[in-house]
Amino acid sequence: MRGWLSLIVVAVTATSVAAKPGAIFIPPAEVDLGAATPMGDVVVGTSTELRAGAHWASLYWKPTRLDIGIGYAGSYRDVAPAYAARSSEYDNPTLKLHGMYFSAAYAIESHRYHRTWIGVRVEGMSGSYGGQTYNVIGGALRLASELFHT
Repeated sequence: MRGWLSLIVVAVTATSVAAKPGAIFIPPAEVDLGAATPMGDVVVGTSTELRAGAHWASLYWKPTRLDIGIGYAGSYRDVAPAYAARSSEYDNPTLKLHGMYFSAAYAIESHRYHRTWIGVRVEGMSGSYGGQTYNVIGGALRLASELFHT
């Protein structure tokens, strides 16, 4: 899944750079990096969350009030020492989940260099640890502000 997203980014980048020799092209993207705390589960600890994808509001060359996006979702969680000691993966006590997300948002406030969005995001991830496979489906209601420049 991650391979397909990487292939698309490389293809778009290569065709754009080929049009102007010596140019470096960074495709418009939205990248979120943060932390999360588990609720009700003592097996995993806090996590590092990563989201990176293509969004309509970033790709469209004019201001827009609608944003639809798709991309990579990753979660890296420390496993509790007691549970990690029972696993053959004790050297690396981290549960790594990888998958995709889909989001839709509406700009409730839009100005020349900043916008405020209200939206929803649905994501699905999977991973394995200690011989057990984990599949996760989640959703979020989001309120986000961004600074941007065209």
